[in-house]
Amino acid sequence: MASLYIIASVLSLISLYVLKYAYPRPYPGIPYNRVSARRLFGDIPDLLKAVKTTNDPAKFVFQQCRKLKSPVIQLFLKPFSNPVIFVDDVREVKDMLGMRTSEFDRAPSTAAAFEPLSPHSRIVKPTNAEWRSQRRYWEGVMGRAFLSKVVAPKMYDCALELIELFKTKAAIADGRPFACQDDFDIAAFDVIWASNMGSKLNALEAQRAGILEAARSLAQPTSKDSPAALPIIPTPEIHRATSYFIHSIEKTLKSYSPPLHHWLLRWLPQYQRYWSLKNDMINSRIEEVRAQFVELSDDEMRQRADTCVLDMGLRRERLGLGDGPDKMAIPSTQELHDEMFLFLIAGHETTAVTLAWSVKFLTQHPEKQGKLRQALINTFPRAADGVLPSIDDLLSKPIPYMDACIEEFVRLGNIHPRLVRIATVDTQVLGYPIPKGAQILSSSYVGEKPIDVPEELRSQMSQQSKDNFRSHWEEGMDDFFPERWIDEDGKYDPKRFPRLAFSAGPRVCYGQRLALQELFITLSLLVLTFKFETVPDELNTMGGLQRVLRVPQKSYIRLSVL
Repeated sequence: MASLYIIASVLSLISLYVLKYAYPRPYPGIPYNRVSARRLFGDIPDLLKAVKTTNDPAKFVFQQCRKLKSPVIQLFLKPFSNPVIFVDDVREVKDMLGMRTSEFDRAPSTAAAFEPLSPHSRIVKPTNAEWRSQRRYWEGVMGRAFLSKVVAPKMYDCALELIELFKTKAAIADGRPFACQDDFDIAAFDVIWASNMGSKLNALEAQRAGILEAARSLAQPTSKDSPAALPIIPTPEIHRATSYFIHSIEKTLKSYSPPLHHWLLRWLPQYQRYWSLKNDMINSRIEEVRAQFVELSDDEMRQRADTCVLDMGLRRERLGLGDGPDKMAIPSTQELHDEMFLFLIAGHETTAVTLAWSVKFLTQHPEKQGKLRQALINTFPRAADGVLPSIDDLLSKPIPYMDACIEEFVRLGNIHPRLVRIATVDTQVLGYPIPKGAQILSSSYVGEKPIDVPEELRSQMSQQSKDNFRSHWEEGMDDFFPERWIDEDGKYDPKRFPRLAFSAGPRVCYGQRLALQELFITLSLLVLTFKFETVPDELNTMGGLQRVLRVPQKSYIRLSVL
């Protein structure tokens, strides 16, 4: 009997100990919801309730900041875990990301999501000498010369193939709306594969041919407002494999233990098959390009024009191994492989999702769509007769209203709603104490009315940068209004408002220029070729779904060929 009493007592003590650490443990000096602090699941019940209404977790957090009347709050999002600190102040967030890099660095949660898939790539490494060396090795890949000479023609060709696919679908749909998200994804993957690996997948053309063949046996809905019945054509295996791994990141991020979850995923037959396929395709391309360089002298290598990212990387590998002027730290073959795979993962879905949001805004705002089309025709008059501008024409002439529209597509699409950092030292933000090791969360959305903060509470660099932008907020920021980025002289003004869609500082999105160029080329050609007609309200919701990125709940277009 005594032994049972002892066992019961020990179990009770263990239970109390576990419960103590399961419940929220607030950081001192930072506002929080006191009701949440007394619940095992903290802020999660309120967050889930809000998301049912708004489909946007960020709105809940913004509301909490205003409820607590503070631009810095803490949230309790997981039992047995420390709080997450949320900073709702665009100026201070830009300062943290860009100027206070010795105090805030890449969060372990970011590394945990990507490390199983790309363990030797830059994204998983802290901002140290190794990271800087690896980033320096790839300098030029996102330079204007490489993007315009090497990548832009591939983007242009894929945009033309996408147009042909859309023409085919529009003809079959016969005035009905049809889904477009997958088409943008395939197009963006065609671009990133050709740009990185130097070979063509021809996925868009295969889609068009397959749809033409299979659609003959499909009956269309009676109503012109019902989505068209279109066949599903398999995409290239490497595209399916990459999409599979992107979805595995989503599942990993949502799991309680990302390392354990991904370890379990690795045992699935489909995972293993796609992993082997990915390794074989990337490694074979690396060896093919290396073989092309074997007979070339160093002088010939220096003069050789790169045709893709892999060309540039392997040319530098060859020249950097010697003792000459090109000598540099050379990544291992595995680092090279992982960088190529990271480009495939990060370089296509982001653009595809932004394109899907872009056409939704154009559909919802026909007057802005018409204004954009007229701006393009004014720049390229032959487009009025159906003659599309060449890639050289597109890149040589400024189109301020297109730049302004893209700015709004990116800002309001808000596909990367979370910016995450970790405090590497004990520090302060806006007067609030931030302990070393705390995870800092902020939103990339620039549109919420800022909470008033006394200037003296800001960091010195934040105070000095106050006038870097014409404004930090104005009424109507939740609305699609490209004109806000046009100055009195009719020119595009990138300094009108701060921007965070691509993050900021040394870890700013590496593919920012690539993404903006692809958006510019693709949307210019689409708007000159098609009119995006209205679609039924039930297909035109502006709600988003939070996956790895924030994606539209529904992506449908109804096209008229101009």
